[in-house]
Amino acid sequence: MKKNENICPLCSSAQYSLLHKGVRDNPDINVLKCTECELVYLSSFSHIDDGYYSDSQMWNTKSFERWQSETAPDDARRYGQFKSLVQGKRILDFGCGNGGFLSLCKQSSSHAEGVEKDIAAANYIKSAVGIEVADRLDGLSSCFDYAFLFHVIEHLENPADILNGLIKKLDVDGEIIIETPNADDALLSIYDCAAFADFTYWSAHVILYNESTLRKMIEKSGLKVNWIKQYQRYPLANHLKWIQKGLPGGGGGAEKTHQKAMN
Repeated sequence: MKKNENICPLCSSAQYSLLHKGVRDNPDINVLKCTECELVYLSSFSHIDDGYYSDSQMWNTKSFERWQSETAPDDARRYGQFKSLVQGKRILDFGCGNGGFLSLCKQSSSHAEGVEKDIAAANYIKSAVGIEVADRLDGLSSCFDYAFLFHVIEHLENPADILNGLIKKLDVDGEIIIETPNADDALLSIYDCAAFADFTYWSAHVILYNESTLRKMIEKSGLKVNWIKQYQRYPLANHLKWIQKGLPGGGGGAEKTHQKAMN
């Protein structure tokens, strides 16, 4: 256990343990775990500068078409999960990526907008999909019934500030729905799979949550948790291949957590 300037983003404790040395794209950034609240976070956030997201640094090693094809199954799954919820409603996708979920929601929602810092992605969504996309919350023109954050909160250095900003963009009965990787994925917490740990820890995921710490972060933002649900995104075969071969067998394999909160 160490004590220094690595203050926990959730409880502000300076007490932490080293969970994993290095991340897959930067050996100089370590993964820490707060010994007080058990939040998992990176030893440095300084690599996430203003251009990291706006200049397409998350996906610029692949074509836009490949990025869309890779996210299409998740877009369809999410729309299937929430189709009845968004029917006739005003929805916001915060961190909307290439706009796959928004494009599907356009079919049934009364109004859909996005927030996306990636300039190329935002321009594509506006021109090809016909949906307004802002680069920040105060650029939005509407009030919403539902705000979605799909694999976004783990990228945020200041999640409580963002959630508080979202509250101001919601109707009085509005709700926020979050999907995020589970820091207690079975491959980490049960099977202690070193190959999966080397793969899954990434410099873009500055904070990782389990059920307890996600709930605490939501409540710290002044929101009430309605429900929390865990589900397996990839099949059991994927877990088995990670354990046996140290390789993915179905797309990467991490449990995901859904949480809905409302003000």
